[in-house]
Amino acid sequence: MNFSSIPFLGILHEKISHWTLPLIRRKEIYSLKEKTKIIEQLNMLSSSPILFTNQKEKDIVAQITKETLMCNKNNITRTQAYYEFFTRNQEVHWSFLAHIVSRNGGYYMTDLKSDYLKDFLSESQLNRYFLFLERSNAFIFQDAFPQLLLYEHSKRIGKPLFHLLSAFHVSTFMQPFWNEFYLKKNSKGITVAMIINEQFMLEERVIKGIYDSTSLLQELPYKLQENLGFTTIFIPYKLSKKYRYRLSGKKVKDFELVKKRVELGKELYQILFEERYISETIRFAHNHPHTGSRSDYWDFLFTKLKNANEKLFSPTLESVWDDVAHKYPNKVDWFQQKVDVLSFFNDLPEVTNYDLTLVALRHYLLYSALDNISES
Repeated sequence: MNFSSIPFLGILHEKISHWTLPLIRRKEIYSLKEKTKIIEQLNMLSSSPILFTNQKEKDIVAQITKETLMCNKNNITRTQAYYEFFTRNQEVHWSFLAHIVSRNGGYYMTDLKSDYLKDFLSESQLNRYFLFLERSNAFIFQDAFPQLLLYEHSKRIGKPLFHLLSAFHVSTFMQPFWNEFYLKKNSKGITVAMIINEQFMLEERVIKGIYDSTSLLQELPYKLQENLGFTTIFIPYKLSKKYRYRLSGKKVKDFELVKKRVELGKELYQILFEERYISETIRFAHNHPHTGSRSDYWDFLFTKLKNANEKLFSPTLESVWDDVAHKYPNKVDWFQQKVDVLSFFNDLPEVTNYDLTLVALRHYLLYSALDNISES
């Protein structure tokens, strides 16, 4: 594809072709001693009743429950809540990773209402895909955000409160990791533990759970979206303030396989928190509040406004989707099934080929073609 024939793409400044970012090397998550200790604690875990030691702890649980419900309104409020928590607790890397992934979840949702996709799916398919994305986003938030707030309360009062995790139906798996993080602030360890927990929880409660989303992930339209790149996770970054944002990230493959999702999460974490890029990505999040429109990161190609000249319409989420009220009836603890997850803690993986700017531009040209077909 000859991008030079499209004048407005030249404002990226850098050469689009032959752009290679440095390899991101493997990183140790835990030392052998630390890992052995955590394994011992995991082997001793058993489900336990909620134990409040005083009225203050009951009040904390009530406060966290209320705040989680308020912030779990839709993809916009969840994404913002993750970011605001990160600004207060920057040692909790997972909250910023969740912010970026949640942004992409919003893009998928609005893609379904964009001119370049909506005419290729039936109304029932559009609604079904949206509900799958929305439920996944909401269930992860409902499980994860109370953990984040419980950590923040623990910092505030000066003692760990993670015996209260069961009050929010969080897996017993997380307790030793939060206790270890409270003491040692190992950001890599708690991030990987959260990635594992949320994906196995999602598997149990959503994908294999009462909504039985397994068949959806095998259907042709979903596979079509996956193969056309509609499920790629983009991370805005740049090496210099004078340039526009480029995009790094990874393509989601085999989403239906929980172990693939965990490995993807670890790769995305490596990319996002690479020292050379993280400060500009944080600056992006601060300066560009999430709306669900792809114009948030490339406003020279996408627009929130219908019928804008030479730009593709990518609507804001709240303009095209109503809020959904969720119920969370499935409270099964996935870890009680004795899932073997220890191999995930061996290392953070080596990552290559993670600049996706060229991929994103190809997607844009594909969207433009689909948009023209739709008009015809």
